Amino acid sequence: MYVYNVMRLNRRREALKSDTCCRCGVCWLLMVLGMCLSGAGLFAQEGKKEDVLAIKQISEEAVKAMAAAKKGAAAGGSGDVYQRICMNCHGDKGQGNVQLRTPSIAGLPDWYIMAQLKKFKSRLRGAHEKDLTGAQMHAIAMSLSEDQMKSAAEIITRMPLIATQNTLKGDAAKGMYIYMDFCMACHRYNGSGEVALRSGQLVGLQDWYMLGQLEKFRAGIRGADRKDEDGMRMRESASRLRDKDLANVLAYIAQLAQQYVGELNAAAGKTTGGK
Repeated sequence: MYVYNVMRLNRRREALKSDTCCRCGVCWLLMVLGMCLSGAGLFAQEGKKEDVLAIKQISEEAVKAMAAAKKGAAAGGSGDVYQRICMNCHGDKGQGNVQLRTPSIAGLPDWYIMAQLKKFKSRLRGAHEKDLTGAQMHAIAMSLSEDQMKSAAEIITRMPLIATQNTLKGDAAKGMYIYMDFCMACHRYNGSGEVALRSGQLVGLQDWYMLGQLEKFRAGIRGADRKDEDGMRMRESASRLRDKDLANVLAYIAQLAQQYVGELNAAAGKTTGGK
């Protein structure tokens, strides 16, 4: 059944490529959601973290966000893009939502936000059949203009970072050595990322979200496209981590967050957030 539905989805996607309405991502998103909510089981891999009700909730919020994006794009203005579009899924303070599987994006650098939105828009991210949340972000990004993306990025980067918590109960002491071996060269000693290396800021992301992304990298759901050089590097690093390493390295990142988020907020002139 799974193979049949993947083949069916691929056939539909190919058939729709020539349809101009698909350039906004509407047809692709609705097709994905329809198959998912009909019980086809296409996203069984994500099902280990999201039950049917959660997927339905994610779908409804994504459709609302996409509709808001399309309306704003048609109006030709940026306005308060975050409040009208992004807040539906990511929260009023950029804190994310575990039920919707959306990350905390508060305080992410504007250059990184723009890079990720462009990857979603060009389908370097969100194209894999098993990436439900990525498919939704692809559809939303397709509905955003360049000015809208910049406006959202400016708002998000001004938000105070919210420190990562160790909800997975990993062992930070063990995770420190893993972090030093596999993560620190790109993501820095404090997990703040590095623009020169195009490496993301880790402190501030939820540990459950990072776990999901590492699993996607390892499975080739993310970082498989050769045009996504940064993603391919992450895929290589993630593939070298064992299952038992993941919670531990994420526990250490949470420890870094508790240590450095206040300092990073203060350096950026942000007086709230942090621990």
